[in-house]
Amino acid sequence: MKTFSGIKSVEQIKAQCAERDLNIDTSKFDAGNDYVKFDFIHADTSMEVMFNGFNGRFFGTTDGGQKFTSNDASLDGTPWFDALLEFVYMSEQQAVAA
Repeated sequence: MKTFSGIKSVEQIKAQCAERDLNIDTSKFDAGNDYVKFDFIHADTSMEVMFNGFNGRFFGTTDGGQKFTSNDASLDGTPWFDALLEFVYMSEQQAVAA
């Protein structure tokens, strides 16, 4: 299982969504809530994700109806889940560069 050194900021998530042309809704976060909602696509799996910008936890549902959370260790090694982890968390290399 890959480990990460920290969470990405909401600003970093927004920038990544813009780069990948993914929808993101920060209206509740901008109003003081901890969560942002964004779409995420990896290969043939798309999902809607609620991401907590304070503690880095997330949850959501895939287009196939599979519910998931950031704490779901049974999904480790699943390509779309691993890609989502990379999207919201900083790898060791990213933390050193920051």
